[in-house]
Amino acid sequence: MKLRGARNIKCSICNWIKSHQEME
Repeated sequence: MKLRGARNIKCSICNWIKSHQEME
C-alpha cells in the first residue's frame, strides 16, 4: 500500500512538472 501511494504521488508530480513545462 505504501509503495502504491508513493508511486501515485511520483506520477502526480511527474504529470504536474510536464504540465508546467507545457505551460511555459
